[in-house]
Amino acid sequence: MKTYIFIILGLLLSPSSVCASTNTAAIHPEFADDPYLQERQEYYEATAAVEELVQAGKLQEAEEAVERLEPKYAGKWAVGAFGFRTRMRIAQAYLDRGDRKKALRLLKAAKPGGGCGNCMASQHVRRNIQVARICESRLNFPAAFAAYLGALSGTSLGGGSPRVLLGLAYSGGATLLPLLPAAYLIHRLRKRKRAQPEARQSTPENT
Repeated sequence: MKTYIFIILGLLLSPSSVCASTNTAAIHPEFADDPYLQERQEYYEATAAVEELVQAGKLQEAEEAVERLEPKYAGKWAVGAFGFRTRMRIAQAYLDRGDRKKALRLLKAAKPGGGCGNCMASQHVRRNIQVARICESRLNFPAAFAAYLGALSGTSLGGGSPRVLLGLAYSGGATLLPLLPAAYLIHRLRKRKRAQPEARQSTPENT
């Protein structure tokens, strides 16, 4: 008897069962005429469809599905985050493949939406940090600095200020570091140029 109980509990708590329950979100027949519940049901189904394409490695098809389905949810409460969440998911799949260029394109196209000011600010910060990390991995520190700087305004509502400030310091330092030898060289040249007239004036003229 105990064995059967453990088997049932294992099935209920398994990751596949959890994913299935969150993606399908079955609606009771008595709520079938509720437009809000119908919209939520369609949203879960659309999200699950995109996730299925991602899991199958069909990332281009997943992108096309997002482009096709996003207008239905854009600008709406909660479900308006469809485009942001799915693009972030596809971008991560591209990163897992090592394709940083396509991942960066998806991240830049992921627009926050579907929530209150705090939620959307958090989405903005999260996206910009991800963009900055990719730029850092490509040694494009000026672009990383710009991404962190763009995220700074959202930290007051969306959090993440320690990570953003640390990123600004790191990418900013890495951006300025190559300029230091050039600045020193320019300083030395200017100093030498100023010293030449003084040396000529101090030299006595031949009589």
